[in-house]
Order: sequence, then structure tokens, then C-alpha cells
Amino acid sequence: MDPNSLAFRIVGAIALFFIVQLFYVFSKVETLDDGKMTLEAEVHMLERKRDSVRMRLNDLEREAYRSEKKLQQLEMK
Repeated sequence: MDPNSLAFRIVGAIALFFIVQLFYVFSKVETLDDGKMTLEAEVHMLERKRDSVRMRLNDLEREAYRSEKKLQQLEMK
């Protein structure tokens, strides 16, 4: 076996290993981007739900306050 040929094969194997690792990392980055977009969409959906619940709570508190005022007025009569 020629030493130059062996060295070339070793360097080629190392280069191939790093190329495969690079493609693996890029595929994971794309998956992370998709996951990030999914999480952002879920966060926006939950924020909208939270805002809706806050508005509903505010309406209920306002209604309870008005009912209590009406009750107080009726008790005074």
C-alpha cells in the first residue's frame, strides 16, 4: 500500500465525515425553524385566548358591580 494513497484516503474519510455532519446540522436547523414557527403560532393563539378571557372577566366584574349597586339601591327603598 502506498503511503500517499493511505493519507489521501484518511483525509478523504475525514472530509466526508465533516460534510455529513454539516448536512446533519443543516437538517436540524431547518427542523428547529419549523418548530420555532409552530411555537410562535401557539404563543400568539394563547395570547389571543388570554386577551379574550381578560375581556370576559372585565365584563363580568363590571356586571357584578352594576348588580351590586342595583341591589343596594333596592335595599335603600
